[in-house]
Order: sequence, then structure tokens, then C-alpha cells
Amino acid sequence: YTCATVYVDQATRMGFVYLQKGSSAEETLEGKRAFEQFAREKGVQIQGYHADNGIFKAHKWVDDCIAKYQSLTFAGVGAHHANGVAERRIQELQNLTRTMLAHAHRRWPDAVNVHLWPNALMMANHINNVAPSMQDPGKRSPEEMFSRTNVSINPKHYKPFGCPVYVLENALQSTAAIHNKWKDRARVG
Repeated sequence: YTCATVYVDQATRMGFVYLQKGSSAEETLEGKRAFEQFAREKGVQIQGYHADNGIFKAHKWVDDCIAKYQSLTFAGVGAHHANGVAERRIQELQNLTRTMLAHAHRRWPDAVNVHLWPNALMMANHINNVAPSMQDPGKRSPEEMFSRTNVSINPKHYKPFGCPVYVLENALQSTAAIHNKWKDRARVG
């Protein structure tokens, strides 16, 4: 992957990241469809988009919004503050991803490199979505507010990005002799 499109619900701060191999209108439109499918699975109908003036002004994107009766507004040229929620999420994701990769690489340089950035980016977005919101009086997560459901988080499922994990070789799983017969791997999400 070379880039990603980040979708953020303005009301709940729920984020969705779509990894892309290029920044064409077709691939960005695939991301839009993936986001809308994700939202439908959560019981949410996307009614409109507020975007920057980049690829989102492409005819295919605009036509898709028109066909689905979705509103489409644009931030002014150079006015990133007009789409502050999304810009803030992008900045947070960049910082978290960079920090997770740097930490993991420092701890285990032979296993972690920059090619794992898509995994770190997806994990950073997931963490942002399930962490309690300090702005919500009930301390619900963006995922809970977006889907209007309670989500139980098991802290045991969350480990540092890139931490070492050991996988026992298949041939040895049924035997008792497992002396140093595991493979070293890195946890990536």
C-alpha cells in the first residue's frame, strides 16, 4: 500500500481507514463503498460527506454521491481547519503509527520495519475507535456511539504493536518435546 483514505464521522469521531495502492479516483471510490458497507453493518446510513478539494472532486465520486442522494460539501482551498475533525484524526493516526513503529523497531529491529506501516495504521485507528471518549458523559467509545451498541473490550486482547510472539511449529504441537522449537514472529495488530 502507498496511501490511505481516512473517513471520520463528525458526530462520534468514529474512524475508518481504507488502505490503497494508489490515489486514483477509482480506488478512492472503492474506499467510499467499503466505508458505506461498514456503516450499513453498524446500522448507519451515510447521508453526506465533507471533504477537501483533492480526489473527492472527481466526477466519479460526485456522481456516486448524487446517485445515493448524499450531500457533498468541500473545505475551502488551504482551509484545512474547515474539516478539523478529519484533519485531527489524520494527524493522530500519523503520530500513533510512527510511534508504534519506532518503538517496535527499537525493541526488535530484525523483525519490524517500515513495511509494517499499514498494520500499525490499522491498529492505531482501531485503538482510537474503542478507547473511551472523554467528551462523552458516559465515557462511551466512538464505536459504541456510532453503532449505538455496548461493546465489551477485553484488555487481554491488546498487546503492544510489534511485540514478540512465539508460534509452535505444527509438527510439534502434538508432541511433548518442544525444546526451542518455536518460530519468532512479531505481533502486528
